[in-house]
Amino acid sequence: MVVFTRADFRAAARGLIRSPAVALSAVVCLGLGLGATAAIAGAIQRALLSPLPFRAPDRLGGSAGRLVALVTRDGLRMIGGGLLLGLAGGWAVTRLLTFMLYGVSPFDAPTWVVASTLMVATGLAATLVPALRAARCDPVIAMRADW
Repeated sequence: MVVFTRADFRAAARGLIRSPAVALSAVVCLGLGLGATAAIAGAIQRALLSPLPFRAPDRLGGSAGRLVALVTRDGLRMIGGGLLLGLAGGWAVTRLLTFMLYGVSPFDAPTWVVASTLMVATGLAATLVPALRAARCDPVIAMRADW
């Protein structure tokens, strides 16, 4: 069992006061982690847990391919917006934390490209899986489940 005393808390507070950059970077990292968690939870809720925006795509004149294209297009819009916001936020944070990087450039192109590619691939997979699942679903069964 871990027991913290007042002296431990005072020492931690003194350390944060002496180096506010570490405290700021900790707060920024926690904020980014919470924001990313909320974004992922929202994407999962929208992609996997919420019903389709319309009940029977075949009755609306659309085919399974058109349904997949529609859902994927909407997903790509969200992915593109998230990528732009993430790149802008990452650029701003690396500008603030440049002094903490040792032996690595803050604008290391391969790192930015790999991270962006992984984010787009993950978002595309998260969009395509439910879209393909919805395209295989029989509209009559989907209507019975929703009503």
